[in-house]
This record gives sequence, C-alpha cells and structure tokens, in this order.
Amino acid sequence: MQRGPIPPVPVDELPRRYLDHVVLMDRLVGDPYTIQVFAHSQPMTDFYYEQFYAKCFYNGDPGMVCDNRTKQLARMRIGKRHGCAVCNRSNEEEAEQIGFTATQVDAMFDDRPDPALFSEAELAVIDFTDQLVHTNPDGTVDQALYNRLRRHYTDEQIVELAFVAAIFVGVSKMNIALGMVPRDPVCEFAAKATRPSLVVA
Repeated sequence: MQRGPIPPVPVDELPRRYLDHVVLMDRLVGDPYTIQVFAHSQPMTDFYYEQFYAKCFYNGDPGMVCDNRTKQLARMRIGKRHGCAVCNRSNEEEAEQIGFTATQVDAMFDDRPDPALFSEAELAVIDFTDQLVHTNPDGTVDQALYNRLRRHYTDEQIVELAFVAAIFVGVSKMNIALGMVPRDPVCEFAAKATRPSLVVA
C-alpha cells in the first residue's frame, strides 16, 4: 500500500542487496515500503547503509571515537521523539541486545524519562539529543549542558555524536514528510515544547 507521494519500487525489482532490509521491515512493521522508496536512489541508499551505518554508527571506521552504546541511546531517543515506527521497532531490538532494559527502552517515549533509570552520562546524552530533534526547533546546547557532556565525553566524541544524531534527525524528517514510515503516537504537547534538561548542572 502506498503511504506517500513516491510510488514504491516493486519488491521483485529491488537489487538483491536490499532483500535483507525487505525481510527486516516486513517483520518489524508489516511491509517493506521504506526500503522500496529508498531504492529509487540506490547511491544514497548504499551510502546510508554501507557508509553511514556500517562505518559511522557501528564504528566500522577505526577513526570513530564515540562508543556505539552512546550512539544507540541517541538514536533511540530520536526515534521515540519523532514517532518513526520502523526506527523504533529496530532500535528497541538492538537496545535490549546491547544491555538496555525494557524499562529503559519504554522510558524513551516519556517527555522526561525517570532519571533513576539512567547514569549521569546517559542523562546528558538524552538532554543533548532532545536539543537536536526536529520537534524542538529552538533547541540549544548551552554551557551547562555542554559541561555535563564534557564530564564523560571529549569534544571529538561530542561532535561525532552530534553528526550521527543530525543524520538520524534528517532521515527521520524525510521519512515522515514523504509518508515513508508508519508512525507511533507522540505527545503533541511535548513535541511542541522546548523541554528543560532532565538534570540541572
């Protein structure tokens, strides 16, 4: 079923290298529509999965310095804030595989996750990510939040994390604007508000 304005590439016309994505998306949300639309631009799809995901997100590039667990936390928060069902189902599975509890994963839907569930470093990453999501157009990383991040991360790690988060935010916005993904409900009030930090420095 077509959700957005761009017609999906028929599954039997997709390159074989995308078939794993077809199986995954069909299992997660019941259809592979997202990869079918992505496939109209194979160079960009290959970049996203082979360069960004494999090398930057999963740290296949030895120059990456920010650990994958931190990137997973940011990705999970972005998905929950934006309501991308494909992102959320995939993120939930991976998050639990690397040690986040089901309670922590569920808390990512909350406007203000329970601080007792997360470490000081994780709370700083959640607040940092909340400043970058597209539902918070006035988001700003102020000195207090930066200081909290710097207790646990170098400037190099912070910038790397910001780049990774920015790509997820942009792709999520594209997916939603083009009707490429089913949506999870999000809190409309929280989505429109400029949220304060979970922890005050």
